[in-house]
Amino acid sequence: MGTSKPLVRNHIAWNYPALTSSYKDFGIIGSKIRLIHNDVKEFPGSDGKWHEFNVKWSYADHTLTYKFDGQDPVKVPIIVNNIFGTTQVYWGFTGKTGKSNELNQVAFKKNIEYSDYVTKLQSVP
Repeated sequence: MGTSKPLVRNHIAWNYPALTSSYKDFGIIGSKIRLIHNDVKEFPGSDGKWHEFNVKWSYADHTLTYKFDGQDPVKVPIIVNNIFGTTQVYWGFTGKTGKSNELNQVAFKKNIEYSDYVTKLQSVP
């Protein structure tokens, strides 16, 4: 699932940054602790084009599924209480450009209405 190969290209991956088990020391001499990248999917990066990125959360299956530009979907198992220590969490996405900088933009085609979301959460046992 995780990769230890050097990541030199634009990619999407996942892990749990708050867990120590999400890191590995890749150093031979000295320490080079890095976040393990699970299910690495390469993509073109900032090429001036729009790219489709779909995300779906299934409470019943405890799975977050994402898919980028027609690639095979990635399913991330998340037992919310085990990972976060609570059943109330906020989802978010982040990105990084390393030592460089570039323009990255996001547009949402569909967003869950907050009132619908709260109603669904209140009905979950």
